[in-house]
Amino acid sequence: MSENQKQHWRDELELFYVPKDISVDWVNLEFNKGYEKYDRDGLIFTGPKVSTEATPLEGYFGNSYKCIRGALDSLSITLPEPVRSKDEVNLTYLVSNDDDLITDNISNPLFYKVKVSSFQDVDRVKKLHDLNSSARIRIDCNGAFNVEDSLKIIELLKDVDIEFIEQPCKTNSENAQLRKKTDVLIALDESANSREDIDEIQHLEAGDIIVVKVQPAGGIFSALDIVDQWGKDVVIGSMMESTIGLDLGMKLALSIPSLNYACGLSSSNIGNIIREPLY
Repeated sequence: MSENQKQHWRDELELFYVPKDISVDWVNLEFNKGYEKYDRDGLIFTGPKVSTEATPLEGYFGNSYKCIRGALDSLSITLPEPVRSKDEVNLTYLVSNDDDLITDNISNPLFYKVKVSSFQDVDRVKKLHDLNSSARIRIDCNGAFNVEDSLKIIELLKDVDIEFIEQPCKTNSENAQLRKKTDVLIALDESANSREDIDEIQHLEAGDIIVVKVQPAGGIFSALDIVDQWGKDVVIGSMMESTIGLDLGMKLALSIPSLNYACGLSSSNIGNIIREPLY
């Protein structure tokens, strides 16, 4: 199985020039989600100064070409200088099912992101609020709702005082309609992965915050361009990557001018990692 996967990535790399001082490994990442385990594969590039990751995530961002191009670009130029320390970067604790609430740490984190893809998930948000009423809670809908249902979700959570709602609707046009009907801040993720996306969001006034992730942006320098183009609050996130991808996300978080929100750069869901030379 792994040999077939490796050959797929060898074929993908035929489209790129890889310098001789860059080593390339095939990687298979396993993630834990409650009692479920799932995995995906990709590439790790190791250069003289930094390592980068290209592990597209089907169903979220499956563009392997853009991931590889971004990983190679991130190796080729000196990384930006940090403007803050890691101690100044807050991280969110991800709650995606009821099992995530059964932990000794539930009263310790100050920042939570709760996955809300159905009306039944609202109870989980309320339960978390009861367990830790001082925490800041944001909800992530991954585009699960239309405008009407998004308003219902917001109304059901009015006593929780959520920090913001992330990607309530799939399209920027829907989110623009929603934004006119609520005072709750709207963060955009899946619909904010390129300069063209940002142009559309700004034209439609579809969001208050954008979520910036290194791989979907096309590398750390493209991500910095998106942050600069947006010019307002951002959240630095990840798409369930290895510690190499998370480290590059942290470098982005350390280098942007303003960081007012906790980042989604936790490694808590990572399980087994298999890493082997590609060639």
